[in-house]
Amino acid sequence: MQEPSRAAVEDMFDQIAPGYDLGNSILTFGLDARWRQQFVIGLKAPRGSEVLDAATGTGDVALTLLRYCPDVHVEAIDFSQKMIEIAQQRLSIPVARGDVHMSREDVQSLPYEDNFFDAVTIAYGIRNVVDVEVALKELYRVLKPGGTIGVLEFSMPKGTIVRTFSLFYLRRVLPIVGRVVTGRRRAFEYLDETIETFPHGKAFLDLLKGAKFTDLRSTKIALGITTAYYGKK
Repeated sequence: MQEPSRAAVEDMFDQIAPGYDLGNSILTFGLDARWRQQFVIGLKAPRGSEVLDAATGTGDVALTLLRYCPDVHVEAIDFSQKMIEIAQQRLSIPVARGDVHMSREDVQSLPYEDNFFDAVTIAYGIRNVVDVEVALKELYRVLKPGGTIGVLEFSMPKGTIVRTFSLFYLRRVLPIVGRVVTGRRRAFEYLDETIETFPHGKAFLDLLKGAKFTDLRSTKIALGITTAYYGKK
């Protein structure tokens, strides 16, 4: 698979943004909200934390952080302007437990000071970054000593039956649903390709270790279809 440019990936997500939430709900049978809930609870962000949610998309994890982490302030960023616009509409409804600020930024070049955030998150976005190692090093830089990184990403199950079903679903069902919902079949074929080829399990923990994160742990969700990774600075 030829790696697309940053501009090409950004344009792809701009194109699918209007149908992105509906597509996710259909493709995960509505379970994606529960996966994000498990992920955020596992982050264990302290009360009043400053949290960076990178690759926020339409703001799902930012909203989940506000619901399950008391009094947090969330900086939610994404490189897709269309995704940011949709997220801003969703986040315009007040949430009592904290607040959020949206901006268009690149996780590979963050505008924040060193040691700024208590926690950083990135859900279903790290595999779409052009240079994953650079992005992880940037997230490490802006995280306070003792702070936590949380990464939620699709993974390939090890069990033969679940893996076979997962591959069939990714290769055959995902592009069709994506075309129906967003009109962009190729975008969802690309998402399948990235899911199949992106490092997961120990391989991704090794990437976190290479970026100097410690106390690494991972939690399989939905029989290993998706995995939550955590580490400390």
